[in-house]
Amino acid sequence: MSNFNFELKPATKEAVPPLIGLWGKSGSGKTYSALLLARGIVGPKGRIAFIDTENGRAKFYADVAGGWEHLALDPPFSPDKYSAAFKFCEDNGADIIIVDSMSHVWEGEGGVLDIADAKGGHGLLKWKAPKMAHKRMMNNLIRSRLPVIFCLRAKDATKQVGKDIVSVGWQPIAEKNFVFEMTVDLHMTEDGHYDLETSKTLPAELRGVFVKGGQITEEIGAEVAAWCGAGEQQDEVYEKLKRDGVDAATQGVDAYKKWVGKLTAKQKPKLKKHHAEWTAMAKAADAEKSDEPEEEETSL
Repeated sequence: MSNFNFELKPATKEAVPPLIGLWGKSGSGKTYSALLLARGIVGPKGRIAFIDTENGRAKFYADVAGGWEHLALDPPFSPDKYSAAFKFCEDNGADIIIVDSMSHVWEGEGGVLDIADAKGGHGLLKWKAPKMAHKRMMNNLIRSRLPVIFCLRAKDATKQVGKDIVSVGWQPIAEKNFVFEMTVDLHMTEDGHYDLETSKTLPAELRGVFVKGGQITEEIGAEVAAWCGAGEQQDEVYEKLKRDGVDAATQGVDAYKKWVGKLTAKQKPKLKKHHAEWTAMAKAADAEKSDEPEEEETSL
């Protein structure tokens, strides 16, 4: 059995950047609300980076939230393109990132569904490559050192029950597990109001912040930041290295070896405990691509 260097330590609360999903139909106030939340989370001087896939419509709110910075993301809406835009914002000094809309990477032009259709075939063969690309993107997004707010479109979904087609209510347009990665997800209804009954994730400690029939404000953002920021501060450099290591491993053994080769003598000892796990992950990624597991080892 592989040695994964497991450790048991006393549990302590750590400061963790919040991930917030706002989903709803057109006109529900997702964009405006995201800007208010973002300003509340980062404070009056924080830099808000806005990744816009909606043809610049976010600029209608250019005077909201004390000013913010805009990045236009045009088709194709591939997972790799989202990751690159996200990293660009991180590397250029953003304190928080808003992505509007996160639905395009799933069903927009050049998104996951388009990639799967272009591959042809059926079942696993059709979905293998797009799912791997989506997995890599999710690693980049949810392990960020920055708070992130995702806006998602929603649709009135249906399912077949016997011979009948029945409504299952409004659902976010995204990979089915996406919203469960969020610290908080909110079903936006109208003009910045939200419906807690149909939202899917909300920590008990924030149930006094998000109340039934409530509306998004900057003050709510500040309260979320206070709760998520309470506790031991994370080592941001170490956390970024971990995220990069997982990202390299999900691309396969060759990519992981290349990444390991770039580590400094000071970085390698810090990451050694993750090496067995990441090596296994890299082999699994190659096996998914070719159905032939990679046996070659690298050292750390």
